Amino acid sequence: MEQLSVELNIEEEKIQAKKKAVEEELKEVGPLLEKAKESVGAIKAENLTEIRSLRAPPPVIRDVLEGVLRLMGICDMSWSSMKAFLGKRTIKEEIINFNATSITKQIRNSVQELINQKPDSFKEANVKRSFVAAAPLAVWVKANINYSIVIEKIGPLRESLAQATQNLTDARNRIQN
Repeated sequence: MEQLSVELNIEEEKIQAKKKAVEEELKEVGPLLEKAKESVGAIKAENLTEIRSLRAPPPVIRDVLEGVLRLMGICDMSWSSMKAFLGKRTIKEEIINFNATSITKQIRNSVQELINQKPDSFKEANVKRSFVAAAPLAVWVKANINYSIVIEKIGPLRESLAQATQNLTDARNRIQN
């Protein structure tokens, strides 16, 4: 029992260290993602309607919307598809409630490639000059990509944490027996 108790304490210390590492990684990108969501929530419906009313969007707007559509899992990148997306009543809620953990590696790489090819299109100042309403969307795209990268990076840490927690539970049960 004494040996199991010592093992239990060691296991608990390991769990706390792993938990702290996971929280540390998320601490940096979590607030950025929340701020981006708030910014998207502040977009006025009239601004979205104004973007939709354009015959052909400026390249910056097109790039930002393409990033948003790719993240949302929409494959059609035509202007009519973008306008239909912007025309949804629940668009802001869909974007705000988007779960960044659902971003696959393929989607992330696709969007990251878009950002790398057209970095100026995702700089907040450049987007604001083109269309104020698109700036929060550009920030949201980049924040989701960063969050997704961190989630993938801490995946093994989370699995290790789950295994350590299971080992701890097993050790407690053995002590109890």
